Amino acid sequence: MVTVEERDGWLTSGWKRGAFVKIEEQSCLFNKLPSLAREMVLQGQEVYLVPVLNDCALVNQCFTTEPWVHALVCWTCNDKKDDLLFAKNPRKYQFPVIYDGEEIYLEALATNVLTLERQSFLQLTPLTKISWPKFGLDRVLNWVAERFVTPTFPDSWNKRLKTREKNLKKVWKLDSFAKCSGIYFRIEPFDELPEDKEYKLWVYFCLPAEMSSAEYRNFNSNETPILRERLKAALSPIPNLKIQDIDSISEESFTKKLERQYKRWILEYYSYSSPDEPEIPAEFVI
Repeated sequence: MVTVEERDGWLTSGWKRGAFVKIEEQSCLFNKLPSLAREMVLQGQEVYLVPVLNDCALVNQCFTTEPWVHALVCWTCNDKKDDLLFAKNPRKYQFPVIYDGEEIYLEALATNVLTLERQSFLQLTPLTKISWPKFGLDRVLNWVAERFVTPTFPDSWNKRLKTREKNLKKVWKLDSFAKCSGIYFRIEPFDELPEDKEYKLWVYFCLPAEMSSAEYRNFNSNETPILRERLKAALSPIPNLKIQDIDSISEESFTKKLERQYKRWILEYYSYSSPDEPEIPAEFVI
């Protein structure tokens, strides 16, 4: 159990959820990093640990009650890609931060959330020159959480969409879709169905809350119709699928009530693997 003064010292030094800790080769946690991140440190690339544990647990005075901290490993991004923004990709995320007053991008893999000893972690010093833009930390936390809370659509639904996978990929690669933060499906019934039974479908293309009112109106007028027609063309040939509505909506208008009706469709094909980039195995370190 540490003293109140020590806990206050942690807070004064900048410890909170979303703080940034730069990892050097001589750091006490260097060997806890995944091999990919260790290689980046040795090559001179900046690698950070970001605690995603809530503040109360992070600075708890008792290490017996709260022995662990969960931290996301991330590094500077040198190749920003539209399809890796806004947390659309469940495996890799490129996100903005403010570094010395300038916007830069960091990159993280969903498999690289580490469980570390909190006492050792708090021996490090958070950086003060890196901060989050509006909604930045919230998006990262939601992306981390989605690995555990993402809804599972019925297999019979997935199989029907699989038949149009190539056509759907063309939709996801549109410049208009790159501006979206995600796509949400409402299907009825949300259940397994035989092939001769009908699904009804409602769709929302979700737009980032950072969009201004003018940008949102312009998107709704000029780009929503493109997405609507291209998605309809991709899905219409599927037997026993009735499209009820396709529209766009701002994150600010996407309420909890809608979230219970509409489930985020995870674009699994947006993997961090490609023909010239083999998949990186997950590593588990405590």
